[in-house]
Amino acid sequence: MKHQDIRTNDREQLDIHRAAVPSEIQLKGIFKACKGMRYPERNTLIMSLSYYSGLRCSEVAGLRLRDVFSDELDPRGSCVIKGKGGKKREIYLNAKPIYKALIEYQNYRLDIKCKSDNLFLNQSRQPFTAMGMNKVMKQIHIAGNMSHCSSHSGRRYFISKVIYKTGNIGLAKQYAGHSDIRTTLLYFEDNPLIKREVAANIWK
Repeated sequence: MKHQDIRTNDREQLDIHRAAVPSEIQLKGIFKACKGMRYPERNTLIMSLSYYSGLRCSEVAGLRLRDVFSDELDPRGSCVIKGKGGKKREIYLNAKPIYKALIEYQNYRLDIKCKSDNLFLNQSRQPFTAMGMNKVMKQIHIAGNMSHCSSHSGRRYFISKVIYKTGNIGLAKQYAGHSDIRTTLLYFEDNPLIKREVAANIWK
């Protein structure tokens, strides 16, 4: 069993490293692709949560309406979720792209007649599984001409941005919900373009 766990962990690490991180222009293309697909409001919010809050696809799939909307149906600024291993952490929903996507998705989701209070529903109006959410993210990336991206790409983008903008790896670790900072570093993208920009502006 121990050897099996090690092999699974190695595969996950490889998947993380293989997940491409889109440039800002490429990311705009991904969100533009969302608008041209079926369920544009849903897909836009899914990708916003992945790229601008760093959620795992399983965490996106597990969100409930009450997690992101108040009793008055206003978008919340943050919520507490259960992540990998049942660990709780606070995620922030106050980034402008997330807030805008929540507003656009709100009426669409509330119009769906369904007993489930899951935030996201598949085409059968059933809650998403983690595997189903992973598949949707892949379809969106392909539609945005970024087939080499995966469900790990949003987390890599988010974690890398936090580290580059704050220089605080510990903060990125907390946002990501990692127990070990070495896991956070696996997600970090060594981007020469961003390093060049930082070097040019660090003393301004």
